[in-house]
Amino acid sequence: LTFLGFLLSLNIALWGLYGNELILFSLVNSSLLVILFSLPYIADRLIYPKFKEKGILSTITFPIITTAIFFLFSLEGPFDGIAYFAVFEYGILSFKQIASIAVRHWVWRLVYIINGVASLMLAYLLYQSKLIPRSISVLGLIGGAVLLAGTSLAMFGLIDVDQGAGMLVVLPGGLFELILPIWLIVKGFNSSAIDSPSAKQI
Repeated sequence: LTFLGFLLSLNIALWGLYGNELILFSLVNSSLLVILFSLPYIADRLIYPKFKEKGILSTITFPIITTAIFFLFSLEGPFDGIAYFAVFEYGILSFKQIASIAVRHWVWRLVYIINGVASLMLAYLLYQSKLIPRSISVLGLIGGAVLLAGTSLAMFGLIDVDQGAGMLVVLPGGLFELILPIWLIVKGFNSSAIDSPSAKQI
């Protein structure tokens, strides 16, 4: 489910970036890019079981493949920036693309909604398993719920989450995303909870 959410989020984001008058073209184009950008994640998951005893190999797999893909898509890459195929045309096409992104600002709100749902799922699983302090999990639950509710209201024009006080909807979730990795780096998962029945069920 996490991987599916990742694909859907990236697809929606790229759909906004590579928008076209033809919906089908935009969907196919962005879907191909989603598959390409998901390769580092897939490769990391496939390699990890074989090299989990050699931590350095499994650790560097994702960043190396990600860097390689972004290099191929950069202007300095050997393919002269294939991600910029649409701006090589003379005229104001690049400005049209920027305008297209602005018009599709609602696309990012869909991304926030998916992010909110994914955050709720992750925080709930962490809360049930007790792998981390429940106070951090509760913060994640609050952050996901606030982000989901705030973004839903924004889609109906009731609040503005892009500026002013409306931006506070991302604060709890942002704190959760900041505190969680710091805790895992310093303390790690609760080893006594890993073998517990609740963790095994998850």
